Amino acid sequence: LLAELSSVALQVQRARTPREVLWAAAEGLRELGMNLAALRLAGPDELVVECLSLDEGSLRALESVFGAPWRSWRFALADLPMSSRALAERRNLFDRAVVEDLVRIARRSSSSRAAQAEEQVLRSGLQRGVLCPLFVHGQPWGFLDIASATLTASDAAAVGLFASKVASALEVTSTIAELERKNRELAAIQELAEAGSETDFELLLPELLRIACGAVRSDAGALYLLDGNRAQFILAADHGGIAALRSKHSVLPIGSPIGRAALTLESTALGTSPLLADFSRELAAEGICEMALVPLHIKGRLAGTLNLARCRPEPFSEDELRFASQLSGQVAIQVENARLYSDTSRRVKLLTVLFGLSRMGAEALEVAPLVERVLDKVSEAVPVEAVALHLLEGDCLRLAGERGEGGGWDKETAIPLDRQMLCGRAAIERRTQVVDLSLWPERGGGELARSRGMMHAASVPLVASDRLIGTLCVLRRADRAFVDEEIGLLESSAAQISLAIERARLFERERKRVEELQLFLEVGRVITASLDLELILESSAASMARMAEATHAFVLLQEPCKRVLRGVVASAPEHRDHFRTVRLSLDAASAAALAVRTRAPVRVADTKGSNLVCRELVESYSQKSVLALPLLVRGEPIGAVLIGDARWPRAWSEAQSDRAMAVARQVAVSVANARLYEDLKRSYDQLARAQEELVKRERLAALGELSAVVAHEVRNPLGVIFNSLGSLRRVLHPSGDAAMLLDIVGEEADRLNRIVGELLDFARPSDPALQLEPLLEVLGAAAEAAAPIAEPAGVQIKIEAPEPSLRAPVDAHMLRQALLNLIINAIQAMPKGGTVAVAASTEEHQGRRLARIEVSDTGAGISPDLAGRIFQPFFTTKASGTGLGLTVVKRTVEAHRGELDLESPPGRGARFVLRLPLEQR
Repeated sequence: LLAELSSVALQVQRARTPREVLWAAAEGLRELGMNLAALRLAGPDELVVECLSLDEGSLRALESVFGAPWRSWRFALADLPMSSRALAERRNLFDRAVVEDLVRIARRSSSSRAAQAEEQVLRSGLQRGVLCPLFVHGQPWGFLDIASATLTASDAAAVGLFASKVASALEVTSTIAELERKNRELAAIQELAEAGSETDFELLLPELLRIACGAVRSDAGALYLLDGNRAQFILAADHGGIAALRSKHSVLPIGSPIGRAALTLESTALGTSPLLADFSRELAAEGICEMALVPLHIKGRLAGTLNLARCRPEPFSEDELRFASQLSGQVAIQVENARLYSDTSRRVKLLTVLFGLSRMGAEALEVAPLVERVLDKVSEAVPVEAVALHLLEGDCLRLAGERGEGGGWDKETAIPLDRQMLCGRAAIERRTQVVDLSLWPERGGGELARSRGMMHAASVPLVASDRLIGTLCVLRRADRAFVDEEIGLLESSAAQISLAIERARLFERERKRVEELQLFLEVGRVITASLDLELILESSAASMARMAEATHAFVLLQEPCKRVLRGVVASAPEHRDHFRTVRLSLDAASAAALAVRTRAPVRVADTKGSNLVCRELVESYSQKSVLALPLLVRGEPIGAVLIGDARWPRAWSEAQSDRAMAVARQVAVSVANARLYEDLKRSYDQLARAQEELVKRERLAALGELSAVVAHEVRNPLGVIFNSLGSLRRVLHPSGDAAMLLDIVGEEADRLNRIVGELLDFARPSDPALQLEPLLEVLGAAAEAAAPIAEPAGVQIKIEAPEPSLRAPVDAHMLRQALLNLIINAIQAMPKGGTVAVAASTEEHQGRRLARIEVSDTGAGISPDLAGRIFQPFFTTKASGTGLGLTVVKRTVEAHRGELDLESPPGRGARFVLRLPLEQR
């Protein structure tokens, strides 16, 4: 039942008028098999039937019981004890006794057949129901009687909740109806005010009377003014041709019935005033059925009467009399303005203030300084403890500046356009609000102001070119309330302030436009002056944040061939490192992803509760509102720009979006150009490397041919030299100097043979024959081969192998020769002796498991300026050697698909690190 009643409540809440609310509820309940009776309080002790939903037969039977159509039924609240109880206790009643009130009235209405009347009531479908008192705007409205034969006590709570929804709908629709009526009244008042521009007294009065008659649907009217001696009323204008007034009543003494009635200063309908009974009968003879007497008074001083007549039997309602009173006030003001000149001293003061404000408006070209000067001027003109100026932003007011203490205004808090708020009401109604804060509700800020000693407040709307721009609010302590003269001064000042602020805003808009053009030029200059993508994006992000008046901006680029956005740059330096780690899927909930998918800007005014934003980014960067823009190149997205504001929620305007999108287009083109440049540079680098490799191969080919010739031409004489040296040692058995000279010749011949061998190894590289080999054995073989050189030099060779069984796919001969070259180099780097450490282990490097071989020494190390050249062919720092040893080592490691690195901290020796794959391919 609760779900079904909730569905009916939704239909009820769509109604536009109170009557539609009740009948929508009746129709919905009828579909659920329930009956509805709605009774409204027409007075403190009288109920009328507003809605009655029964089947046709039951309805006709009840009408026969009560002897009248149901729309005319009226009941005294005293005759309905159950209803009185529900109203007094403010709670719903569920019981069969709910219909006892109706039975009691039925018996009284049909006393001759009371039993049949009771039976008819009980048969009507109202025999078991929930009686729900309704309260609208905090006041009792009436009752809903919801009845059904199947209702149970457990259903009463759901029915009560439904009744509260109906009460809420009645409150909303009655408020809307009241606003519509007020709008009509304001239109009439506006027309009346515009008529006041007429300075000719004789033309002004008939026009004012015509407007007043039309506003309250009068057929005729007359305007009387009190003479200078205040002794009689003079007919000043008439409308609709009331002959009796012109001929018999053009002058009315102050003591006449109309005069006495006017002295009460209360609007009166002739039919309801004993004083005007004779006058009413006289007018009836002239065809006037109804007339309202409305006194014209200014500040409680009687100035005349406004008489409004109808030639049809339609009495003036209370609302019409009230509005006529408002109109009379406007008419009185217009008349007074046309007859009298305002007090000279007040006008002098007013003109002085207005002149000062006008001069400020001409001198101050920015809103913020203008507001500060305006507040100072208002504080001087009107003695108050606090003054504040709020400006309209979207659908709320924000504090632009304040003076004094005790206002309790918060610059961060927006004031909604709500009638419960003083500034909000002034803005909505566009008229000055003067209140006693002791009577103002707490929700409207009354309690906060009272706690600071403030008791009187006035709020004046700021309107320029018929457009609301803000409010001016002043507060005063309990010594005295605001008088009309001060309110007039504030209202006149508000007009000048509005114009000054409008001019300052216009100047700021033009200045901002110039700044935006400068930003456009700056972005264009950066884009055209540099191909550094990161520099371009950082500058563009900062410019877009400034242009949108936001706190930060971010640029994301789409990963090639992936549906992922990668964070690239942030306008705020403190966010850049973190933002580079951001990755957003194009399918995720994100304004940036949505902008890329739709190829259109995405505006999120308030990120709180929005499903269009990435929660992680919102929380990381405290984003209150977001504007996302796609980066498009030839219609295809390459990324997005995310502009955020961490201060408060804001509505992104179309103009801001368009300006930011214009920069985004430039950024997209610059990204495409930078990427094209990078691709072109990469192509050139590849071409240069290819060319370098080609030259290198050609040089190696030439060197190979040269090495073959050298080997052929040099090794044959070397063979003769070695044979001759052997023969000489056998034949001569040399000793002394002869033996030393033969040893020198042998050593130099060996060196020459090694040079030839190195040339051949370098010129004719061979591919390794990979086999799983125990690395410890390879290291041991290299160390053993170097031992004859190490021992005379006082160098100790140490082998370290934490994993003795470590095996790797290598060419044992080539790897042994490479390690031997490194060990010999290390020995030669320590002429005074030292230690060479050779170690083998495993490591994870760039996601692969590798064998790590280190050859380190305790020598002087290699200086940084030489470290980059030691692997170049023919580069050496030694007096002897070809400079090909390390080049061959590097080639051997690369042939094994490995890497060779040098680590040489100053003064701590050199360490060569070989990384070889453990998996054979």
